[in-house]
Amino acid sequence: MTVMFIYVFMVTFVMACVYGFGMFKHRKDLLIKAKKKRNMIIFFGVSLASFILAIALAPTPEETEAQEEKKVEEVAKQEEREQKQAEEEKEQKEQREKDLARQEEVKAKQKAWAEKQEAKEKAEAEKSAAKEAEEKKQKEEEAKQKAEEEKAKKEAEEKKKAEEDKAKSDATGAVIVSLMEENFKNTADISYDNESKMIIVKPVGAQFTTELLLMIDGMKSMDDWNYLSDQMASFSKTISENFGEGYSLVILNPMNEDRVMIMVMDGVVIYDPFEAGDI
Repeated sequence: MTVMFIYVFMVTFVMACVYGFGMFKHRKDLLIKAKKKRNMIIFFGVSLASFILAIALAPTPEETEAQEEKKVEEVAKQEEREQKQAEEEKEQKEQREKDLARQEEVKAKQKAWAEKQEAKEKAEAEKSAAKEAEEKKQKEEEAKQKAEEEKAKKEAEEKKKAEEDKAKSDATGAVIVSLMEENFKNTADISYDNESKMIIVKPVGAQFTTELLLMIDGMKSMDDWNYLSDQMASFSKTISENFGEGYSLVILNPMNEDRVMIMVMDGVVIYDPFEAGDI
């Protein structure tokens, strides 16, 4: 407050001097002089009042010392506050650094755990894949072995069946050949082809052969041939009914054994050269 009054005193004192100089300058002009004088008196009065108040309000040496001590105390408190604030900021900074270091440590541990877990899962996956591959391979081997066993079993069964069928066919053929030999009474050689299930009649008797040749040459009635054809069909039907279908009877051409005179199967005449016009 004292400083303000001193400042007001200085300003007003200067203004009073300025108006005093103006009054002296316009001393001949009474109107301006009176105006300048009035203003000079006003500013001089204000200046004087400010000077008096400044002196009145000026602190005593004790007050000044107390103010100085107070300022020193406030400065000390301010410094203490600043030091405390600096320490707090330092502690906060150290705490932030510790927190950051702790976070980094946690992240590092989490990363290490994740990598370990990933490696574990990868190892388990590889182990599982290897196990699956081994199981698949084992199953394939078992399936292959089973297929081979089934194939071998099937082949054995087929072989056994073929052997049984052959034996049965041979036995059947032997019976049929025996019956045929009784019918032809040494006039033909009777044989049996197991693979084709064919009973082959090869004329060897002179009479039988001669009669066939006469028929071929058209010098003998075909009644005998028709009778032979009917007899062959009847005998073939008897074979089919008693031993099963698929057995064929053939009589070879006595002049050319590569040609067939007649073929009968299951009671039906399949080939007759006289009817076919191949004679």
